[in-house]
Amino acid sequence: MDNSFVYRPLDHVVNGIRLVSIAPGRPSDALRGHLLHVPLDYAPPYEALSYCWGDSKGVEPEEEIPGLFRSGIIQRIRNSLMRSALPTNPRGTISIDGKPFHLAPNLEAAIRRLRSSKEELLIWIDAICIDQANTAERNEQVSKMRLIYQGAETVRVWLGEAYEDSSDGFQFIRELVTLSQFPTDTGTKSIKDKLRSPESLKPLTAVVSLFKRAYWNRVWIIQEIASSKQLVVHCGPDNISWHEMSTVPSIFRDHNLDLSQVFTERRTAIGVLIYSGPSSLASVNRAAATGEIPKLDFLELLFEHDRKLSTNPKDKIYALVGISTAKDDPNFVLDYSRSILEVYTSVVEYLISSASSLTVICAASPGSRIPDLPTWVPDWSLPRRSARISSRYFGLPGAAGEFRCEASISTDGRVLTAKGFRLDTIQHHGATHTAPVSQFIPTLQNFHRWRQLLMSVKGNSVEDQKAFARSLFCDSWTKSNLATENVPLEEILGAFGSLTQRLLPDTYIDPQLAQFIEIFKVGGGSNWRNMDTTLVTTITTITRWRTLFITHGGRIGTAMNTLREGDVICILFGCAFPVVLRERTDRDGYGFVGEAYVDGIMAGEACAGLSDGTCTREDFRIW
Repeated sequence: MDNSFVYRPLDHVVNGIRLVSIAPGRPSDALRGHLLHVPLDYAPPYEALSYCWGDSKGVEPEEEIPGLFRSGIIQRIRNSLMRSALPTNPRGTISIDGKPFHLAPNLEAAIRRLRSSKEELLIWIDAICIDQANTAERNEQVSKMRLIYQGAETVRVWLGEAYEDSSDGFQFIRELVTLSQFPTDTGTKSIKDKLRSPESLKPLTAVVSLFKRAYWNRVWIIQEIASSKQLVVHCGPDNISWHEMSTVPSIFRDHNLDLSQVFTERRTAIGVLIYSGPSSLASVNRAAATGEIPKLDFLELLFEHDRKLSTNPKDKIYALVGISTAKDDPNFVLDYSRSILEVYTSVVEYLISSASSLTVICAASPGSRIPDLPTWVPDWSLPRRSARISSRYFGLPGAAGEFRCEASISTDGRVLTAKGFRLDTIQHHGATHTAPVSQFIPTLQNFHRWRQLLMSVKGNSVEDQKAFARSLFCDSWTKSNLATENVPLEEILGAFGSLTQRLLPDTYIDPQLAQFIEIFKVGGGSNWRNMDTTLVTTITTITRWRTLFITHGGRIGTAMNTLREGDVICILFGCAFPVVLRERTDRDGYGFVGEAYVDGIMAGEACAGLSDGTCTREDFRIW
């Protein structure tokens, strides 16, 4: 007799969803529950779970992509789960309506922690409440997920079982948020003293570990958190309010120099505290401050969260639709039966037609694992290595000025034809910067190679040096950047020189750079020794996997490290950034290499060439 669990269809319920009622029990008791079919509009009070499916998988080492899990951490999670005093009977299953239902380890741990010892827990859990094998049902239920989380009385955020002093991390967060509510002067001094205390290293390290958990890398949490009325964050037996969890990164940002006194050797830890964990949901947190469920620009969401992960590559798109401008748009089709190639290509086509924008192609980069994917279609399943230069330029006219998108896609989906103009060609380019953010010496060596290339081709004029400095960070400082707002360009170059003097004392410092070092030290005051490492670390997150280039026309900029001499820099109408194209030798047209920062033309200045006759409109066929 077949004892496997079989879903009953939801067809008989109007706007129906399933809820699972978890029976009460002691920690050692087997998990039991039953499914309810209810109309979403008239559902009884329920909770919802936001968690990470299955066993988290590392994608890159910590030093390569901040915030993604290392395999060593994953193993410690598994070991922690195995050691946990939460016996299962049998492990990995829950009895649903008397039938065994398989649970991934992380979900099993969450249910055991959240269930009551006295009362039933009525909760929505995607892995249980959606028939994942039914594509039609999954399409329909995924389109409702925003409303499902919006309707929950409380959303339970599950970070996983306790390990690496997570309880100490929760307590430290509570204490910092409490201190931040004191009068300004008193609170600031109290936080400063607490952070600089030798005893703070252990709990701060625990917070770093919390912010690097796999949960924060999951793309679905963006919609789940944005749609929730009330959130409680759980880790093992501990819990904390979402307000406390989401407030503490701003405290770390305001006190980054104090943190540098603690993490003297682990500068990347400061970046984790400020930019990872709840800070990785920046747009959602800003929108939540208004008290309304956001409807954010679809393209900006795709760019901002392209480092997030999903089990299904299609969810890199579909998980964001519910809180985006694509929600309820009949021209956007959510369909899991489509291939990954079709889904990713359709996103470009949708944004061209709905937003008159080509900027989405700037997310494309070499190395796709999807067969036959055109070079102009982003492979969202690949975590991005280099930093986007988009934050400063979204919402502005951009490199194409006021020229709107004029582009079409061939009927077979292989060729993008876009109107624009040829600006310049690459004549020189520097070495590729691939060193981890935490390794200063190769970073400094690369800086000096790039600067030597600049001086050998362009000389050492102050204006060219400033253009070089802007190119290092793609002129993209914003108020959210780490200790960078309104930093003079000479000081940025001086910071690299200052750190060079300390770490590479035998390196020749030319008189101009020596002058910049002195300007930096004066501007940095007594904190200059911390500021040089802070500035270099922050800039390195932008320059990694990019390279400096100089064009035939003498323009300076940076682009993806795959560019070559002879590549063409173009302005495509409707695209916020200049792009690098490469002529194909096997067919008529170009391949897409990547977006570029070109100093001096990022706000549409190059478009004047169409008026004075130095540039000519043309159609670019991109394969």
